[in-house]
Amino acid sequence: MRKSRTGECYALLASSENPLYKNIHITKFRTLQASAWVLTAIFCLLFSVLASAQSTAHQTSGNGPLDNKTLSVGDSVPEELWNMALEVVNHPSGKQTIKLGDFSNKKMIILDFWATWCVPCIRSLHHLDSIQHELKNELQIIPVSAQKKKTIVPFLSNRKISLISVVSDSLLIQYFPHLTVPHHVWIENGVVTAITHDAYSSRANISSRLKEQAVKTLPKHESTLSYLDSVPGNGLRPALLSGSFYPRIDRLAGSVSRGKSYIYAENATVERLLTLAFLHSSGLIGTKIIWDIDTALRKNLTGEEMELTGEVDADQAVMEWLENFQYCYLLKLADPPPHRSMLSKLMQDDVRRLIAYRYGLSAEIIQSEEGKRLRVFKEEGQQ
Repeated sequence: MRKSRTGECYALLASSENPLYKNIHITKFRTLQASAWVLTAIFCLLFSVLASAQSTAHQTSGNGPLDNKTLSVGDSVPEELWNMALEVVNHPSGKQTIKLGDFSNKKMIILDFWATWCVPCIRSLHHLDSIQHELKNELQIIPVSAQKKKTIVPFLSNRKISLISVVSDSLLIQYFPHLTVPHHVWIENGVVTAITHDAYSSRANISSRLKEQAVKTLPKHESTLSYLDSVPGNGLRPALLSGSFYPRIDRLAGSVSRGKSYIYAENATVERLLTLAFLHSSGLIGTKIIWDIDTALRKNLTGEEMELTGEVDADQAVMEWLENFQYCYLLKLADPPPHRSMLSKLMQDDVRRLIAYRYGLSAEIIQSEEGKRLRVFKEEGQQ
């Protein structure tokens, strides 16, 4: 299974049918690759309020819980969840619905929350499909999507994925709320034993759990914080112009949002910030940045070797890198500027200040043999 590259991030969950998503911001989600930067514009929905995790039993009415209490690691799956009817596709017997209780005899159930537009999810599905065939007597893997049957059926068929998938989900996500996909939940002997990243649902880890051997997993943290509405001011009126960098938000997903009077980047590497500030506005999307700097620093600024491995000790180093080398950025003007290019120029000034202050670097557009390129280099006199 290919490792989940943190530079690519997880896909920010988007579902118009999802009851947890409110106060929508329209954003552009960007998938980043180390060798070439690609802006993939999709509409993602952010919600402002996510139910806090609780370990108490649910109170139910009809088809779902009355409250938004969620299940955490160590919680027992409540009876009502075992017995909820879930709409599915790809059932080998042609059934239209299943219950989790149908698989209560299995040693392990893995819920794999996913979406068709999520590249890491698709890789994970192929991997999990193979494991399901191999360990079908002891394991049940259940992909879960908020998307509708008409979208999921041809998608799975075209990729020859035979896993039973829940569709049009609005119930399971209430018990296991999340901001990004893939999102994996392990259930063993009726108890939630892990809420983790897809990298940990490896063949080796699953086989170990089926043998009741201990497996370390990295919990999947997803803060609901957003700096988009946190514009500095004097307490009475908003600032006329503010451009600020903030610490990263505790979730793997990153996003970019741009309006007439603001630019917002979330959990961005320095390479991503440079691309947004310089390459987008200069018509240089897809060109490689020239890095005239130390190799180790370049790797930190691009995240090109930062991947989740499914091994906790190694992944702790990835988490430390995220904390030290990812940023959130908000540029906000009180009114739209006379020219849209002014936003990019203001961001360029801010990013230049950031890399000079943190790393002693400069950035400039140069004319090379291959045409215009962005060059990043060490300032004279800097060590």
